[in-house]
Amino acid sequence: MTSEEIPERFLIAYKKLINATLDGTLTKGDCESCAIGTICNGWVDWSDIFCGGAYTLGYENYLNKKPQHRIYKENIKLAEKRLVKDTGYSIEQCQKIEEAFETAYYSKSERLKSVIELMMKYDGITDPQYLEKIDKLYKICEENGRRK
Repeated sequence: MTSEEIPERFLIAYKKLINATLDGTLTKGDCESCAIGTICNGWVDWSDIFCGGAYTLGYENYLNKKPQHRIYKENIKLAEKRLVKDTGYSIEQCQKIEEAFETAYYSKSERLKSVIELMMKYDGITDPQYLEKIDKLYKICEENGRRK
């Protein structure tokens, strides 16, 4: 796949994740600055879809119960539409991207690699350059004192 064939959604998300790593804001456990939060430019309401119960409790069960957070069930669909629009990825893909980032117990560079690998898989990208840059990136960050 040539650079002209790389999907725009991948390139946009990749650049956001790399920039957040360089400036030290890509953070596990913070919905504003985790993988999906970063891709969504800090919009945190996406987290109510996954973290607030919709995917944690099971989507159908969740919609049939009274929500216990600020987004009511009629607004879940609006949040989902915005998440898909902001990221370019489906709800299921976003969920897997977020899980890859949040549940990884290995190094920060490996956590980011797992997210990038998943995005590459979704977009049919096989060029290893996108993964190879991550180790170099973290070395630069460590040299500059950024360890987030």
